[in-house]
Amino acid sequence: MRLSNKLILFLILAAGAILRFWNFVDIPFAHDEFSALFRTDFSNFSDLINYGVKSDGHPAGIQVFLYYWIFIFGATEWVVKLPFALMGVASIWVIYKIGKLWYNETVGLVSAAFIASLQYTILYSVTARPYISGLFFSLAMVWYWSKLVEKPTVRFWQNGLLFVLFSALCAYNHHFSLLFAALVWVSGLFFLPKTYWLKYVLIGLAIFIVYIPHLSIFFHQLENKGVEGWLAKPESDWLWTYIRYIFHYSWVVLGVALALVIAGFFLKPKSDFSFKKFGLFTLWFILPFAIGYYYSVYISAVLQYSVLIFTFPFLFLVLFGHLPQQKSGVNAILVGVILAVSSFTLIKDRLHFSLLHSSHYEHIVVDTRIADQQDSTLKLIDSHRKITAYYSVKNEVNLENVVWLDSLGREREFRVFIQEQAEKYKHIYLGAWASINPNYVHIIKEYFPYVLFQNDYVGGSTSLFTKEYKSALSARVSRLDLTQEATPEWSNIDSSHLVQGLLSGYLMDSTLEWSPVYSSALSASTVHSNDVLWATVMLETINSLDDVSIVAVVEEDGEVVHWSNAELNRFIGDSSQDHQIAYHTLLLNNIACGPSAQVKFFVWNKGKKTFKISEFWINIKQGNRVVYGLTDEF
Repeated sequence: MRLSNKLILFLILAAGAILRFWNFVDIPFAHDEFSALFRTDFSNFSDLINYGVKSDGHPAGIQVFLYYWIFIFGATEWVVKLPFALMGVASIWVIYKIGKLWYNETVGLVSAAFIASLQYTILYSVTARPYISGLFFSLAMVWYWSKLVEKPTVRFWQNGLLFVLFSALCAYNHHFSLLFAALVWVSGLFFLPKTYWLKYVLIGLAIFIVYIPHLSIFFHQLENKGVEGWLAKPESDWLWTYIRYIFHYSWVVLGVALALVIAGFFLKPKSDFSFKKFGLFTLWFILPFAIGYYYSVYISAVLQYSVLIFTFPFLFLVLFGHLPQQKSGVNAILVGVILAVSSFTLIKDRLHFSLLHSSHYEHIVVDTRIADQQDSTLKLIDSHRKITAYYSVKNEVNLENVVWLDSLGREREFRVFIQEQAEKYKHIYLGAWASINPNYVHIIKEYFPYVLFQNDYVGGSTSLFTKEYKSALSARVSRLDLTQEATPEWSNIDSSHLVQGLLSGYLMDSTLEWSPVYSSALSASTVHSNDVLWATVMLETINSLDDVSIVAVVEEDGEVVHWSNAELNRFIGDSSQDHQIAYHTLLLNNIACGPSAQVKFFVWNKGKKTFKISEFWINIKQGNRVVYGLTDEF
């Protein structure tokens, strides 16, 4: 068989399909997919819109599609994901067509090879949410827009009609793909001759008319103001981190891309370089990011990797658009290197398939079978109840005797519960998503101090705690030692408040608002951004501890980047007890800071209460390295 560019394209499509359909029937639903599925359970279209769409932050398009798709074909995982996977493969072909139309086949093949093999597009191709669909709609829209502006004399109204169709699909798909559709239409005014402007304005008007039925939903959702309840505002290095994510956080993959960029400058005559094309695709890539960044910083957080997938392919046209046309043999080598390097880092470095096929929701249910192998085990679960029930039925696991953490109150009520269970059980199984209150884990370890196993998954983990001795998974970083004159990491110690003797401690009263302060560089105690750092305070109370809390502060370059506190009355119940314990935990993966950051812990006696600090120490534990493994570096 003769090597040709068509054959190379076929191999790219085949590779892209294999990477998307590998063990396809075993890919579990993600949290957002469950959310969408639960919002299709309505008996009529009106309820679907009012309760299944308006309550969400996305346009109605994909939710309405899922409603009818599930009604016809069912809600099995692979059935729900299938249309999105097919659109993921189709996107590879369309970016090739766009690259070829605007530049040449080499640019199209190189761009297609990256789209086929990057985790970014593969992950969203097997996720039934409005991201890969938006990518396909956006690329199809650009394809017909390109034909419209490149040769307006050829089939203007046919290409215009298809441009309207895919622009409308973008508008109904996602607010960011709607933004991109508007940006593309405006771009046409700079490419079309003025003699076509009236017709082009009519095309824009047609897109708006098709979108009119959705305007009420758009304005309703606009009032929701983003997802800042769980999404942080972007940091100044967000764009660079995003680009690193696109290229697998791998200097090898990024190096291949940079080598192609550099090679293009040597191969292409300067006279062939088009600043107009370069500017167009640069704006298409940068403007949605800039708008999302500004909105997130100054209004409400919306910027995340998924919302930029509609425009990110044009980064490849910016990087590789200056590559001249190459022979089929050279194209085959370029494509082979891209596919090989991207696929290797996808599987080995990003652990894509092992992480993708392992649902923490399912393992929270299934791992109870491991716990059942131990005698006298109490099972605790902190997870989404409806999703847990789904996996309980699917895996035929009986969860009748499970205790749900959200039914146990705050820390002091939870401690009473665990203390009672310690007299009945030898082990405690805990299956929890990443958002679990970490103080619950510390309280469990007061009575079940050792860990028989801990399994970490994307989004959560499962553990089995026991009274039987095992090696510790945490280490003490520092302890306030009041018997020494010098305490390297501790300051603000008033010697007149030291209580010496058998019951030594540090007396806090109405004259002291701040306890001794622990201060250290984060890098001195942590080795990974997912590590967990916490303060433990053991104290003797004399009266109520209202308005008293443990405070954590993280500072970088003289600025406070994080401040949080844990009120002691959350932990302290009966003040007649001799010793009581309180905690404050920092989940470092939720704090945006660099290696130069300093961390501080101290007790803030805002209420000027009287109590004695008997012990004050800082601990560190290795966190779940893969908790955000499908998107973050680990």
